[in-house]
Amino acid sequence: MAGYFGTNAFKLGLFGVNCSGGCTFSDAPERWTAEWDDIVEVTLLADRAGLEFTLPIARWRALGESYVWSKSYETFTQAAALGALTKNINMIVTAHVPLVAPVMAAKSIITVDHVTKGRAAINLVCGWNAQEFAMHGVTLDGDKRYEQGDEWVQIFNKLMAGGPDFDWDGEFYHLKHMTTDPLPLQKPRPPIISAASSSSGQDFAARSADILFTAMHNYDMTRETITRLQGLAAKYNRKPDIFVESMFVVRPTRKEAE
Repeated sequence: MAGYFGTNAFKLGLFGVNCSGGCTFSDAPERWTAEWDDIVEVTLLADRAGLEFTLPIARWRALGESYVWSKSYETFTQAAALGALTKNINMIVTAHVPLVAPVMAAKSIITVDHVTKGRAAINLVCGWNAQEFAMHGVTLDGDKRYEQGDEWVQIFNKLMAGGPDFDWDGEFYHLKHMTTDPLPLQKPRPPIISAASSSSGQDFAARSADILFTAMHNYDMTRETITRLQGLAAKYNRKPDIFVESMFVVRPTRKEAE
């Protein structure tokens, strides 16, 4: 990934600090509360330490009836705000494909790219939480969500390339006179990440994303996932990279951590 997020082959980042609880499904009193000043502080620490990116979770309500992710910050506006305060760390935004129109996403991510002088990226989620989508008056089509994602990415990429106004008449989008100005600083565009664990989600990442973000819990799973993704991507003559979530439990002793 020499072209994205610096030249280190092994990259580190923050995940989910925009949401209360972060990635920890716990009611421990010291759990992450996602206070804005704390988010700023940890992002500045990561920036100074040389971490490559911060990746937020796009949430609109708590998960089900639980308290997890009950508080969260919107990812595009957060990226612009934090991007203006940092110098090196890359600002990833997370967008639900059925909720954010390609033109809106293009204008927003280009804005972040200019604010950060070329440190923007976008994480696409094709949708899974019907309760959240109902808040927007949108019904999630689980059978066709990745087909919609493919069409979304085609429109997004065409906008990123610039050129004259164009129309789009597809299965999911019927759009007129599309254009955007300015264009992104990064060429051909900010990188696209796709967060997915299912086989269909990983196939979408192989077709349309530069980076697959997924979960792996042991060495054998890591090897199997990387091998499968490389095989999927080879069908499309592509070589997306892989980011994986890791959990750190910090306590004075191993016994306390366990």
